[in-house]
Amino acid sequence: MSVLLQEGIHREIFKTFFGGEWIEGVFEDKHIDDFINYLINRLGSEIVSWSEVAIKNEFDKWRKEKYRELFYDALKMKISYFDEKSSKELIFKLLEDPAIGLKIAKYLGVKKL
Repeated sequence: MSVLLQEGIHREIFKTFFGGEWIEGVFEDKHIDDFINYLINRLGSEIVSWSEVAIKNEFDKWRKEKYRELFYDALKMKISYFDEKSSKELIFKLLEDPAIGLKIAKYLGVKKL
């Protein structure tokens, strides 16, 4: 437990716990502190009673809120200035991520080739 009291170590633990779901360079260390406060408000201050499932469920909710709050409008504005070539390049790049590609396939009704 004394490790958790070291300045900043909780941030590294959270980054490790969430792995790829914590997008380094998009979310900053201050967002970890924000998320911890969010967890305390949602799950209570008895941290030892938090389950892994509950933390991950709350992270999904928090991430969606932060995405809408911090990124969605900025992304829409930036993308609105893309020309056709840039738009296609972005979509092709996004298709490299299976999670995004499968959502696009579902949206477009693509079953398989």
